[in-house]
Amino acid sequence: MFGVGFRLASVVMGGFGLALVPAQACAQYWFNPFAPPTYNPTIMVFGGLTATPTSFFAYAGGVAGFGSDLWSDGYRVRVQAGAGTYEHEITGARNKDIPFFSAELMAGYSHGFGEARLTGYLGVHVESHDNKNPGADIDGTDIGIKGQVELWLPLSETAHIVASGSLSSVHTSYYTTIRAMWRIGKRFAIGPEAVAMGSRHYDQVRLGLAGEAWLGKTMLVVSAGHGWSNSNGLMAESEGVYGNAHFNIGF
Repeated sequence: MFGVGFRLASVVMGGFGLALVPAQACAQYWFNPFAPPTYNPTIMVFGGLTATPTSFFAYAGGVAGFGSDLWSDGYRVRVQAGAGTYEHEITGARNKDIPFFSAELMAGYSHGFGEARLTGYLGVHVESHDNKNPGADIDGTDIGIKGQVELWLPLSETAHIVASGSLSSVHTSYYTTIRAMWRIGKRFAIGPEAVAMGSRHYDQVRLGLAGEAWLGKTMLVVSAGHGWSNSNGLMAESEGVYGNAHFNIGF
């Protein structure tokens, strides 16, 4: 599930950027409690998209383990890239479809605490915006450092919590998310999610409902809800609905 550069984003956890769309959160990977005992992936690929009334972001990436599978303690390398658009508002005028691109390469370590697992990353974050509006504060390419933490916390045989948080020096962007999931049957889970994300130009809080489905080695995550935002003049106010869709596959 479900990340973010200028926290427009990330998502599995996440990947779930600009505070417009959560890419990194959506990019986070989740465990599959219904996978066969022999399923011990060393590589996880993921992808997805997120949208609001004023923004859209699509992303893809992967996580690799070195010397261990992804469900064991060990070193990790994570890569993600995505692109999207958002509306920019300045001096009362609204211009649509400002394109932007975000990419990150991070290394980290994953450690288990009983049934729980905590993974941390640190690496390089690149973000580029093509905003030609006069007086635009965000335009061109910026490079910075980004850190990210992911948590998988099983509460019982039928409930678990998934949480992640990240902070980037690019536009001082941040992204945090948490989901409390209850399983329905053998392959589905549902529960509430909360998201707080933003940058030095933008802040947003989201509350919604998320669903997870495990189909063999593939995990699907969808969520939708309502967002409350403060754009600080960077982009159009995006108070309203949001939607995310994410998948990951282990190898």
